Amino acid sequence: MGRKVLAGCAAGLVLSGLLLLSSCYYFVGEPSDVIPLPDDVGIQASPEILSCTAAFVVRTCEEHFERICGFTCWDHDEEEWRYCCRDVWQYTQCVGDIVVRMTVKDPSDDLDSAKSPRIRIMDSQPVASTGEWGFCQLNILQTDIPISPYDVSGSDALKTVLVRIRDVPLRFTGNCRTFRAALPMTILFEDDGQALKSQNTCEAIIEYGRR
Repeated sequence: MGRKVLAGCAAGLVLSGLLLLSSCYYFVGEPSDVIPLPDDVGIQASPEILSCTAAFVVRTCEEHFERICGFTCWDHDEEEWRYCCRDVWQYTQCVGDIVVRMTVKDPSDDLDSAKSPRIRIMDSQPVASTGEWGFCQLNILQTDIPISPYDVSGSDALKTVLVRIRDVPLRFTGNCRTFRAALPMTILFEDDGQALKSQNTCEAIIEYGRR
């Protein structure tokens, strides 16, 4: 009977030890040996877009005419319509750049070229018409614009970024004398192999017209 009691006690001790190890953790040494985290360790903040604007800067424009001939000229002396030809304006084709300007709070220097920063212009959104005649939407598809060191100015955390969407064509007609669009945009970059983006997006309204 004594041997059974001893065997039972031993089994109980083994089971208690297993339960203790499975529900707790242990380390070698004393609690004072644990190294505290440095005071300067923390989560780095992503860039924050404080403001953004977009403007169309025209480079070239070419007027296009069509020659129309017929009995369309009124002869005041003879008081009759004469056959003649004249050049009638059809449209004006312009090519230019959309200049995007951003003010960015960049506390972690994520606009550094080593992090491959870029501005993503997302698909343009329509802007409500104010009722004027000759108003059209400007359609821009999603595009990424790399940010080079020459595109960034400023010091410390507050920076200005200036990039361009190049070679944007605009055709002005009698029905399209003013183009408008809302351009939503954000900043993308890479850090330790991870694709990251700015804290927020920004929307710029662009408008350009010819009268």
